[in-house]
Amino acid sequence: MSWHLLIAAGTAGLVTFLDIDRTFYIPNKVEQKFHLYFLVVGFVFANAFLAAAFYLALQGTSFAKVLPEWARALVVGLSYLTLVRQKFASISAGGGEAPLGLEFLYNSARYSVYKRINRIAKAARYQEAIDLADRKSLEELKQDAELSISQDALLTEEEREKERKYVNSTYTDKQSDERTRSLVLADYILSQQFRG
Repeated sequence: MSWHLLIAAGTAGLVTFLDIDRTFYIPNKVEQKFHLYFLVVGFVFANAFLAAAFYLALQGTSFAKVLPEWARALVVGLSYLTLVRQKFASISAGGGEAPLGLEFLYNSARYSVYKRINRIAKAARYQEAIDLADRKSLEELKQDAELSISQDALLTEEEREKERKYVNSTYTDKQSDERTRSLVLADYILSQQFRG
């Protein structure tokens, strides 16, 4: 049974990690690296532990008899986030509805962890954009941004054209000084790297 627990826990942990990776761009240089790792690893392990608990809770149910143990563990790991977001009821509070059940606890914990990860990532991205703008001229940043657009295999031609117009309008914006335009283009380049 221990291997099956590991399958359920590992799958849920992987799904959680992929969600964090998809949500945040975190530069290599981070001042609060230990705190960041603690948040990410802690949240991944908490989700893995809860998935294992769900797997154990399903033992002896009709679901447990339908699939072999390894498949059941995989299904629990993959569908863990759906299971944990189930609400048993809703209560009216303050003119709105609040979920009653694990969903409320999970969403509250997720928001708390993601808010802290975002704060650390934002500070690192801010510094990374300033460093890039300090190293390169406005012209070089424009060329890098255009190259990034050209090399992005996920963009359609229509999206490419829209992105090029944005870069060009930022480069030629006379209402902003050169430093501001450099910072905007540096931030754009870095966000393109994350998106691509």
